Amino acid sequence: LEAGLHYTGENLRGSAAAFVNVVDDLITAMPEATGGNERMQNVAKAQFTGVELDGEWRLAPAWTAYGSVAFVEGRDKTGDEYLRFTPPLNGLLGVRYEQELGFWAALELDWAAHQGHTPKGTPDGESWASLNARLGYRFTVGPTQHEIVVSGENLANADYTNYLSTSRGVALSEPGINCTASWRVEF
Repeated sequence: LEAGLHYTGENLRGSAAAFVNVVDDLITAMPEATGGNERMQNVAKAQFTGVELDGEWRLAPAWTAYGSVAFVEGRDKTGDEYLRFTPPLNGLLGVRYEQELGFWAALELDWAAHQGHTPKGTPDGESWASLNARLGYRFTVGPTQHEIVVSGENLANADYTNYLSTSRGVALSEPGINCTASWRVEF
């Protein structure tokens, strides 16, 4: 079940949604008491409840501020316990500059709060934030659309772990400062 509201104005756009998802016979991984191994476990009835908000505000003809925030809580309804691997409160805040000539730039803060809604015997997730920037240029050649983008992520070189990034229970650190360049062609 999902319900939402959407608003689109000349300089402001926003949406809000709330949802409840009930799943019968959910299969999830749970840690074993010894050895650090995991075993698959059946949850007879699981429920996911959450909200999502996002918005965009045109500050000036070339400038736009935008953001989103989401929260999900997963519960094992038969054992009345939190489910594993549900994302914590998280979001994105950004500002974008775009010229009519095709050049654009964006600066974003991607973040997640502490995840303390975890089942017994599983670790909590720590909060984190990552500062990212992108520069791009869009152009047309004949019938094809092109976009060249240079991006930098985790510009503050934060040492953090995303709660959802694990490999069979082993927490994996996210990359430090990293840069990419790409060329996308649509035809």
